[in-house]
Amino acid sequence: MVTTTIPATGLGEVIITTSGGNTNQIAQSATGEEIPQGTKIMVSDVIGHTLLVQPFLANEKVE
Repeated sequence: MVTTTIPATGLGEVIITTSGGNTNQIAQSATGEEIPQGTKIMVSDVIGHTLLVQPFLANEKVE
């Protein structure tokens, strides 16, 4: 979930759940669009310590 809005061309913050518990991470939009605070997200890639994320759509097929 986005905890700090991710601007279209910048960085924000998300909280994700891992096997070790919840952790806050720096994130960037994978789609180039702003992702507002409170949006559920899906991680699509990791570059260094930055997660590339996009909004999670419940009806979207995950491969």
